[in-house]
Amino acid sequence: MNGKNDKVAISVSGKIIYVNHNDIAYCNANGNYTNIYFANGNKELVSKKIKEVEKGIDNNNFIRVHNSYLVNKNQIKEFIKSDGTYLVLHSGKTIPVSRSKKAALLELLGNPL
Repeated sequence: MNGKNDKVAISVSGKIIYVNHNDIAYCNANGNYTNIYFANGNKELVSKKIKEVEKGIDNNNFIRVHNSYLVNKNQIKEFIKSDGTYLVLHSGKTIPVSRSKKAALLELLGNPL
């Protein structure tokens, strides 16, 4: 993966695809693999750990909100503080937020009015 410009190179199934950062909604750890979910609903499985994917994206719009989740902050619709702490994305998908990541997430998103 290469995040030095607006595009990310993702190696999947014997090919490399190039996508804009904003096309990625979130990433989810799957052992030694990572599922990359796109804003259009598509998904790709890459043979890299989520930590490597996070380094490869190298973009300030992404935040690690949980050990298993990396989220594009432009895809966040709501931050829910009751019934466990989680995010709701524009797609309707809910993403858990770990207690240890909550303060950093709120700082990045900005304090509410």
